[in-house]
Amino acid sequence: MAVYANLKDYFQGEHLDLIKASISEYCSEHQYTGEAEDVQVQKLRCLYKKKIPDISSDIEIEAGVSVQFVDRDDNSNSAERFFILHISGDLKLKLSDIKVSVIKEIDRSEMPDVSIYDQFLLPKADSDDIERIYKEFCKLSSGTPPTFDIILRSLPFTIYYADFDDTCLGRLNLSESDIDIYTLDKTGNKLVLAGNKARYGTIILNKRKYYDEKDREYLITVCHELIHWNFHQKFFKILMLLGNTEDALNYNTLPPIYNDNMTDSQKALCIAERQAYELSWRIVMPEDDVKIKLEQIRDADYIKNYAEWLRPKLIVDDIALMYKVSSPVVKIRLRQLGYDFADGTCLEFDGKQYLPFAFAPGSLKQNETFVINRTNFEKLLRENKEFADFINTGRYIYLGYVVCLLDPKYLDVRLVDNKVEFDLSEYARYHAEKCCLKFIHRSWYSPMKESSVYLGGYLNKEDFNNNSEYYFNARSQNEDGENKELSTFMKNLIDSKIDEDYEKRNDELIVSEMKKNMTTFGKALKYVMGKHRSSIVTNEKLAEFIGVNTKTISNWRNDKSKPDSLEKVMLICLCCDTGPTIGKYLIEKSVGGIPDDGLKKTAYEFLLKYTNTNLDYWNMILERFNLKPIMPK
Repeated sequence: MAVYANLKDYFQGEHLDLIKASISEYCSEHQYTGEAEDVQVQKLRCLYKKKIPDISSDIEIEAGVSVQFVDRDDNSNSAERFFILHISGDLKLKLSDIKVSVIKEIDRSEMPDVSIYDQFLLPKADSDDIERIYKEFCKLSSGTPPTFDIILRSLPFTIYYADFDDTCLGRLNLSESDIDIYTLDKTGNKLVLAGNKARYGTIILNKRKYYDEKDREYLITVCHELIHWNFHQKFFKILMLLGNTEDALNYNTLPPIYNDNMTDSQKALCIAERQAYELSWRIVMPEDDVKIKLEQIRDADYIKNYAEWLRPKLIVDDIALMYKVSSPVVKIRLRQLGYDFADGTCLEFDGKQYLPFAFAPGSLKQNETFVINRTNFEKLLRENKEFADFINTGRYIYLGYVVCLLDPKYLDVRLVDNKVEFDLSEYARYHAEKCCLKFIHRSWYSPMKESSVYLGGYLNKEDFNNNSEYYFNARSQNEDGENKELSTFMKNLIDSKIDEDYEKRNDELIVSEMKKNMTTFGKALKYVMGKHRSSIVTNEKLAEFIGVNTKTISNWRNDKSKPDSLEKVMLICLCCDTGPTIGKYLIEKSVGGIPDDGLKKTAYEFLLKYTNTNLDYWNMILERFNLKPIMPK
C-alpha cells in the first residue's frame, strides 16, 4: 500500500470506488440525472469522542465530497455537486469493514471546516486548554487531582526498560516487536529480563538513562508515554493506516521540528508530541500544588537570607527536589504558569554555567525571554536587520546567555583561563530588565501562537534552543539608562557585600574630602597617595609606575603642573587604587574628564572599577574593546 499524508488522500486512493458507488446509489434514489465522475474528497474530519481514555478502535468520519455529473445525452446538464458523507470502520481491522453513506447534498459553501486536529483525531488542546485536559486526566484515578504516583499506580501498566541509544529517551510500542525488555524485581531494586518481545502499548524507557544513571526526568518521560496512550491511540492507528511502518513511537532528545513544508501526518506528529510534553509537566507538577509549594518556599526564612538575584534559582532547585525532577523542568513549568522570574535560572550554554539573575516581576510576557544561546544569537545577527543594527551600534555586548548594554553600571569583568570575560554586574543581576534585551520565543512544536515558551527545554538544552525560533523587536525593549581558580580579587567580585561596601566607601570619602576643600588636583593626589589606603604610595613608587621622575610627581602634588595625558592619570588611579568615584574626580581635576570618544569612555570607566588589579589586567580589558594598551612612559 502507498504511504499517504492524510486520511483525505487515503480515501481518495484506497476507497474511491466505494465512495463513488455510495454517491451513485444516493443519486439514483433521488432521481439525479447524469453519471457521477471525477469524485474528489475535498474536506474530511474525524468525529472526536470526549471519552478519556478512548481506547476503542472504531472511527467515524464526516467527509465533504465534490462530484462532477456528466449527462451523456445533454452536456448542458453537466454540473458539479457537493455531498456530505458518513464513513465508519474499525482501525484495528484497517477499515476492512468500512461503511460509507451519503447524508445529504450541500452547497459548496457548506463544506465542513477542518483542521489538522480533525483529520488525525488529536485533542484540540491549545495552551489554554492543557490545564483543563489535565483535570480530565486526573478523573481516571480518584476524581480529584491526585499526585502522579497515585495516577501511575491506578493504571494497568508495567514500565519496562531496554538498551536504547542516547537519542531515545523512551518509546511506546505501536505493534508487537522483538526487543529485550527488563523490569524491576519484587524488591524494586534490581532489573530482571522480562522477555524478548514487547506487545502493543508497551512503555519502554532508556535503561542506561533511567535505571543506571537514575536520571531525574524519569517521571516526565513516563508521563509523556502515558499521555500518548490515553489521548493519541487512535492517532497512532491512523498513522499506521496511512502506511507508517514504524513499530514504535520514540520519545527522542531531538523531536521533529515543525515547518510548513511537512506533510499533514508529520505536522500532526509534532502536535501530538507537543501535547505530550506540555501535559506531562502538568501531571507531575499540578498547577494548584505548585502554587502552594512556591508560596511556602518564598516565605521560608532561609530563602530570605540570600541575595535577591540568587533566590529564584534556590526556589527552582527546591521545587525540583520536591517533585523529583530536574531544575530545568521546574523552570519550564513555572514559565508555563506565568512566573517570569524563572527566566533567570538554569543558565547553561556551550558547556558553561552562568550565575542567575533577577528582574522586576512582570517584565516578561509569556513568550518573551532575556536568555538566548550563541547559535540563535548569531542567527538573529544574520537574519534580523533590526537586531544587527542594535548590536552594530557598539552599545550592546553578548555575554553568552544575554545581550546587555555595554555600560560599567551593568557589567563586571572576570578572569577565565587568563582571558577577560564580561558578565552581569551585581546591580544588573537585580535589574536585568534595565539592561538586557528581550527576545520573542517560539518553539518548534506547533504553528499556533499560543504555544508556550520553553517547550521541551529539559530534553537537551542546546538541542532545544537550536531548534527554536527567536525574534527581536526593538520597540519592546526597555533601555534604562568550572574554570581556573580566580584570583582573590575575582572571588571578591562574586561577593556582593564587598562590592557594595567598596562603592559606598568611595562615595563617602569623596563627599568628606570635598567638604575639606579638596578642590585641586594636587590636594586630591596627596590624599590618595597618603591617606586613601592603608599603605602609603611614595613619590618614588608612583614615578616608577607611571614612567616619570620624582620631581614631576612633586610638581603635581604641589599644583605646579598637571599630568599631560589621560593615560597618566589612569595609571595614578591604578597605582593608588582609587576606585571609580575618586578616580573620576582626579581625571576631572587634571584633564577635564574622560572624552566621549567611541568606546574609549566606556572602556576607561570599566578600568576605574578595577583599580585594585594590575596593568596587565587592565590591558586585557582594553584588548576586549579593541583599544591600545596603556603603557608607562
